Formats: sequence, C-alpha cells, structure tokens
Amino acid sequence: MSQLSREAWKAYFRGDYLRAGDLYKAAGLEEKALTMYLKAGALAAASQVEEALGRVSQGVDHLLQAGDPTSAAQMLARHGQFGRAAQIMGESGNKFQAAQLALKGGHVALAAQYLEQSGRYLDAGRLHFQAGNVERALLLFEKAVKALPSMDLLTASEQLQQREQLTEIARFFEEGQAYTRAAEVHESLNNVMQAAQCYEAAKQYTKAMELYRRAGAMDRVSALVDREENTPAELRAEALLAKGETGEAALLFVKAGRKERAANLLEQAGNVAGAAELRREMGDYEAAGNLFFRAQAYLPAAESFQQAGLYGMAKQCYLEAGDLGSACRMAYEAGDWEEAVELAASREDREYLLKRLQALPEGRELQARIGVLKARLFVELDQPELARVCLDGLPASSGGEDLWRLYLLGRTREAEGNLDEASSAYRQVMAQDLSFRDVESRLEGLKRRPQAMTPLKDERYRAVRPRGRDSFGPWFEGEDGSLHLPVLLHAAGRKRSGDPLSAQEGFQLRLELRHPAILSLRDVVPGREETILVYEFFDGRPLSGWLEEGYEPSVYGAVDKLRQCLEALAEAHRRGVVHGHVSPDAVFMDGEGRIKMHGFGLLGAWRELEPSPKSEALRPYLAPEILAGGAPTARSDLF
Repeated sequence: MSQLSREAWKAYFRGDYLRAGDLYKAAGLEEKALTMYLKAGALAAASQVEEALGRVSQGVDHLLQAGDPTSAAQMLARHGQFGRAAQIMGESGNKFQAAQLALKGGHVALAAQYLEQSGRYLDAGRLHFQAGNVERALLLFEKAVKALPSMDLLTASEQLQQREQLTEIARFFEEGQAYTRAAEVHESLNNVMQAAQCYEAAKQYTKAMELYRRAGAMDRVSALVDREENTPAELRAEALLAKGETGEAALLFVKAGRKERAANLLEQAGNVAGAAELRREMGDYEAAGNLFFRAQAYLPAAESFQQAGLYGMAKQCYLEAGDLGSACRMAYEAGDWEEAVELAASREDREYLLKRLQALPEGRELQARIGVLKARLFVELDQPELARVCLDGLPASSGGEDLWRLYLLGRTREAEGNLDEASSAYRQVMAQDLSFRDVESRLEGLKRRPQAMTPLKDERYRAVRPRGRDSFGPWFEGEDGSLHLPVLLHAAGRKRSGDPLSAQEGFQLRLELRHPAILSLRDVVPGREETILVYEFFDGRPLSGWLEEGYEPSVYGAVDKLRQCLEALAEAHRRGVVHGHVSPDAVFMDGEGRIKMHGFGLLGAWRELEPSPKSEALRPYLAPEILAGGAPTARSDLF
C-alpha cells in the first residue's frame, strides 16, 4: 500500500472524506476517490472524477445535483454535446448562452428559439430565415422593429447602428416577399428609391409613383401611370410632363389643384394667355395682368390690373383695347384727373367724372383744379352756362389752369354766340401758348363764322346749336319741326348754276345710301347763299378733332375703324356714288368708337371755296388726279 493510500485510509477513519478523496485521486485511485467525494457530498469534485473516467453524463448529473448548471453545460460542451448543454443552459435562464451553445452544435432552430426568448428578435429572425422558416422570421423581424427605441432617444452613433439594423430588416422583408412592409421600413428611413421599388413590387403603383416622383425618376412614373386606374391627377401630370406633353400636364395639374405649377408650366411653354387665366383664378391679379399684357390680351389685362388696384396700368391696357370709357375711369382712380377728362369721349363718361369731381371736398388747394375740370366737362356736355358757373370766382392757380380758364371762357362765349368775347379770350391764350389745344383754329374759325344760318324753306328745320365746321362749311345741331326729331345740318358750299349740290339727280343717289357706317342724308334744302344738307342725328365729332386732341387708337382700334370706312365706301361704290375727298374731316366718331362717313359728292363745292386753313387742310388727302382737276373715281377714294 502506498503512502498516499495509507494517508487516505487514515483520513477515511477520521471521517475526513474530502481529504481522503483528494488523496485517493492523487494516488490514481479514481473509483475510491469518487466514493469518498460522494460520502463527503463534494459533487463538483465527484463530477470531475466522473469526467476523467469518461462518464460525462454522471458528471453532469452530479453538477446539476450540486446546483451548477453552467458547469454542467460547459462539461457537455467540452465533449461536443452542445444540444443538451444548450438545453441545460436555457433551463437555467441563460437563454443567450444557450443559443450560442445550440448554434455551435448546429441546432439552428433551437438557437433561434433561445434568442427569441432572450429578446434578440433580429438575431432569431436571421436564424429562422437561414433555416427556411421565412414566415416565422418575418414575425420576428416585426417584433424587432417594434422593440427598437425612438431615434430621438439615441446618440448619433446609436442612431446610425439602428438605421443599419432597419435597413437589414427591410432587405429581409424584400427577400421574404413582404414588399409592402419592406417599403414602409425603407420609407421611414427616407430610402425613397428602395421604398418605391418595393411598393411597385407590391403592385401599389400610386405610392410607388409618388416616391419615384420625389426621387426624380419620372421615367418610372411614366412607366407605371397606365397600370393604376385611379392614378392621382398630379402623378398623371408629372408623367405627361416627363414625356414633354406640357399642355396636357398643365390641365391635370389644374385638376389636382396645383394651379401655381400649371401656370408656371404654361408660361414656360409659351401659353402666356393660359397662364394669365390661371393667375387670375388664383387671385394673383398683378401677375395675371402682366401675362395678359404680354399676350396682347389688353382687355383682360386691364381688368386684372384694375382688380389689383394698379389703375395706371389698367388705364394703359384699356387704351390699348380701345375702351376709352374704362380708360377714363382708371385715369381718375389713378389720380390723373386731367387725363381722365381728356379721355372722356362719351356723355356717360363725362357725367360720371362730373359726379366724382362734385363729390370731392373742394379745399383751397384743389378748388381751382376741380373747378377747371368741371368746366371742361360741362363745355363738352354742351352746357356752357354751367361751365361759366364753375369758372366764376375761382382762386388764382398755376399757369396751366389759368390758360384753361381763359380757353374755357372762350368756349362758353363762343357757344353763347358772343364771338367778340370768345375771340378776346382765345387771343389771350395764344399770347401765352400758341399751340394750346385748338385755340388757333377756333380763332380762325370765328373770323369766318356766320352769325346765323340762312333761313330755311318752310322753316321746317331749325338750327339749335353750332357743332363746328369742316372744309365745306359749318355744322349745326338742328331739329326737324315736322317730325320733332333731332338732325344735323350742314351748310355745304354756295349755291351756283350747274353745281352738283343743286343737281336733283345727283342728290337722289346720295339720299338712297344706307349703311351703318354712312351718315344718312335725309333732305337737301336750297338756301339763299348755300345748300343745306340735312343728315340723321349722330352724337359724334369729326375724327380730325379727335386726332387733334391727342386720340391715338390702338392697332386693333385703327384697323376696326378703317374696316368700317372701307365697307361704307364699298356700299357707295356699289350704288354708283363716289365720295371724292375721304379724310378725317369726312368721318364722324362718337365716344364709343362708332363711325359715320358723310360728304359724298361735295368735292365740286370744295373747289369753289376761297382758300382757308380749313379748306386747305383737305388737300393732302386728295388723289393727284383730283388735284390736277380730274373727276373723282372709286380708285381715287382709296388714295
């Protein structure tokens, strides 16, 4: 017996089983050592002996009995029994280590189970996915997403790590054909293109198109637009725009309520008028006005500027559109009262301005200005007595208003028949400004003006008030005493033997002329010194007067008036009547732009007149063959 054995025997008899076991183990007597350890209750030491003897299962039992599952699992792992080791570790509550042990032994499903139980859903999902258990994996990925904390609670590095995890989960969703969920995760990460591709794979084309549009992939929007019956109008518009179909795209943008985008597109495409309409609908009246103006749509441009409160610009556009009445009102609203009065061409316009001016408080600083303006309007309304009332007692003012005051005094005196005082007033104006208004021609006209008309036969027609004069003689507003109707009377040339004015057959043709643009001749009255032509009443003035006062028609307005004149001449020529002296004096125009031609066949009378500024003013408008003494023809009317 060896010394160790004797020592072990002694320890045994003393009851020191643990010491005996250690001594037996050192002596190589494992079985006796095991017996001693078990007697001593040293299960851990006993398990080591069991492991040394190759009895791993008994060793594990001893460790489990001793309450040391970790050591038991480690023992099993050392001998390659990872499955049971994982089970023991899992039962002890250490799920993560259990999963690691199971994974080492190739027990993937078991490892995934323990990872799930430990709350490591992403790791568990990976293992299930690798094992082909896709459905279970996708459920675990959902749990992983829900278990993630809010980004706001994380540091920058933690946020980056979490984004990487979510990106991985989204890719697993894609591989598992859970495209909608993959798209949602990608979208939450602002991975727009990946989200769009996933929505497309899920056949959610509307969402896919919206994201493709955000990413600027308009080719994909165009490719998908026909796949979805209920594609929103805005997306269809984007697709059309990508194809270059700007007009159709703009219409769809309007339908989608994107008028701003539609207006910009139309303007870029050159459809300025369409863009202007949209701007007006949006209430952006200034922009609408500018666009309408660019499109030469002057009337809607004026209306838009008016709504924007830009009255000066509105006035200019109304002028371009030929709407003098509205231009007059806009000039007043813009504070340019003088121009408003200049533009007032109709009775209605003048009465409107009078009401507005009369409603103004006449402070000392405005009294002269307002008084002169009201007087001008009353003169144009053929109410000289009221003009005089406005002029009387006005305070001293600027030179310009003093000139107007003298000029208007002359007009009122002229209307009253007081030619001497009228001439005196006009001369005072000319002494200060030779070119003021029509003062020179008025003064010259007063020198040649008859004091009264020649009495008419049967006194059927009565002259009421003068209406100026032209190259042939004075005009008067008159009254037909038989029919009690207003007429225009024209003392046109002197009566002489053989003159066309006294030829009954010549007048018959002119009396039969009827056309909207011809001032109808109603009667011919031979007087003692001249022949009186009786025309229908027309509240117009010679076009020459309009032009002298600064009237400048727009291109459209000029063409329209020329058209009316040509139609009138065509009708006269068709009936065998030649005008002979077409000029601004031979055309009346009222405040609404309506045209009436008169004076057909009066050329012979003009040739008999003594030279004067009025008669000589006609010469530049005559054809060369007429100036040479030839007879007028239809061709000479077109000179």
